[in-house]
Amino acid sequence: MGLISRGVRLAAAPRRQSLHVALAVLAILTLSLVGTVARASRAGALAGPYPGASLFVGNGTLASSPATVNMPDIGHVVFVVGTDGGIWWTTQFKPWNGLGSPPVGIIGDPAVVSWGPGRIDLFVQGGDHRLWQRWTACSGCSWSGWFKPVGDEGTLASAPAVTSWAPGRIDVVVQGTDGSTYQRDWDTDSWSGGWFNLLAPPVPATMGEHGTITTWAPGRLDVFVRGNNNRLYQNFFTNGFWQGWFQPTGTEKGTLASAPAADTWTGGVGGHNHLTVFVQGADGHLYQTTFDGAWSAWNVEGADQDVFVGSPGVPTTRQTQPYVLVRGTDNRCYQFLPATTQGTGQQAQAAAFIAQRAGFSSFTLVDTQTQTQVSGGSFTTAIRTASVIKVPIAMALVARATAQHRGLTEREQSLLHSMITQSDNDAATALWNEVGGSPAVIAMMRSLGATNTSPYPSSPNAWGFTLSTSHDLAVVLAQLASGALGPSGTNAIITQMHQVIASQSWGIGAALPGSAVKNGWYPDPGDWRVNCLGIIGGTRYALAVMTQYPIGLGQLYGEHTCQGVAAALFPSGSVGVGAVDANAPPAASLPAITGIGMTADGG
Repeated sequence: MGLISRGVRLAAAPRRQSLHVALAVLAILTLSLVGTVARASRAGALAGPYPGASLFVGNGTLASSPATVNMPDIGHVVFVVGTDGGIWWTTQFKPWNGLGSPPVGIIGDPAVVSWGPGRIDLFVQGGDHRLWQRWTACSGCSWSGWFKPVGDEGTLASAPAVTSWAPGRIDVVVQGTDGSTYQRDWDTDSWSGGWFNLLAPPVPATMGEHGTITTWAPGRLDVFVRGNNNRLYQNFFTNGFWQGWFQPTGTEKGTLASAPAADTWTGGVGGHNHLTVFVQGADGHLYQTTFDGAWSAWNVEGADQDVFVGSPGVPTTRQTQPYVLVRGTDNRCYQFLPATTQGTGQQAQAAAFIAQRAGFSSFTLVDTQTQTQVSGGSFTTAIRTASVIKVPIAMALVARATAQHRGLTEREQSLLHSMITQSDNDAATALWNEVGGSPAVIAMMRSLGATNTSPYPSSPNAWGFTLSTSHDLAVVLAQLASGALGPSGTNAIITQMHQVIASQSWGIGAALPGSAVKNGWYPDPGDWRVNCLGIIGGTRYALAVMTQYPIGLGQLYGEHTCQGVAAALFPSGSVGVGAVDANAPPAASLPAITGIGMTADGG
């Protein structure tokens, strides 16, 4: 028996309607066949290592495809079914934690969503073919018990898929035993009445396989399934109605070997909506197609050895860049950071470089002319900024003076000069306090596009402990380069970044002489954090690199990571400078560097 549709839905909830002329905007493109003969030799590739991807965590044996959400305070969180049949979750900085399973067990893959700070909702198909749920409101510090959110209503034939378009809103889709897709939503304090039948595509969906649901704005939902002809089918909800099933124009030739995973994201500074669908191809590799006015050709991600098992996993709410996790053939969790702009070869080289570095590394590059980004590593995972936060402090200072209709005082100019060119911590503290500390600086960053920057919970007034990501820092830096503070304000800061003293202009500055730079470094008892900012090619590019690695490798190891990323992204001649040796050997552990305006703890 299929799930039951009960009555008429409210206007705010999804309704069916015939396919309308909006589909005509989808242009027919020539595309690559997923699993084509040209790539057939890849099917025999050995399992791992995965040079086109990077390990999300180094341990753990997956028994399902991964599900993920991105939390501003702890970064990407991954949920899987373990070999014991229970749910396990982790971040890149936490050990695996077990959540067990419903008393009836679990069938298929987990599904997770976040609709607010600290909130994560986890859903599974129980062994009784009912929907089961657990949730946390504190980023996993404690969890509810397992329960059936809609009781025994509906018999599921697949695992669920979930998304959220606003705080307090969750939309769930499942396959019913009749092969149709069914939807249900939680809106603030209650579930909608009954499962709503979206019917089945013209070619029925693969039985027993979950679909995917995503959103890019309140009132908009997109659902994708794999038809039993191994093609992609879509249904979307807008203006209060479901539009009906269709095959997205341009995806017809792709041969899917897994359930799809849909990821909505906004690229570039002030970017617009994109929708990317990831699948496993017939050759076991990761393929994607992106809708940006029309669907792109299917493109393969990764390298020859990058084969995986099951369906991909993507964040279930809108991101700033596409991000996808897979279960490798070695049953470990890997992450891909697909390219979104021209120059994908350089991005792949930079991503491959940092994948080989110890500890944590990430980068984001923003092209201020084309408004596009490329990233590598966990670019949405927040770590302590150390002294790279001094650039946002300077921006907050200039913005404050502008709002007061004045220029910088002589004292402010002197403090700004010392803070940027010599990484003077006392000057930074004075300006941090003058502009209003953490609330003011972080509010300014968020107004310019930062999404995952926050004060350090136990030390909110410590500027160097501010948590941020390479994405946030690069986007804010790009706004500076683009003139967000006005010509004089922009010049006041970038001029100082061009005057950083020689002993502190390593990293991006060593790879690309003439860049405007600011670096930060800090040794904790067990880890070094070495972070780098650079404005490159005049004001064309903004680059942020963040690293965290074992203390014994020394500061120079992080300097070489920043230098290597910049050299890989800008090979000789690409911005009028020569490349350098990106693979210089790491130094042994060095004593902390000290100098004018710096402390023995770093800068």
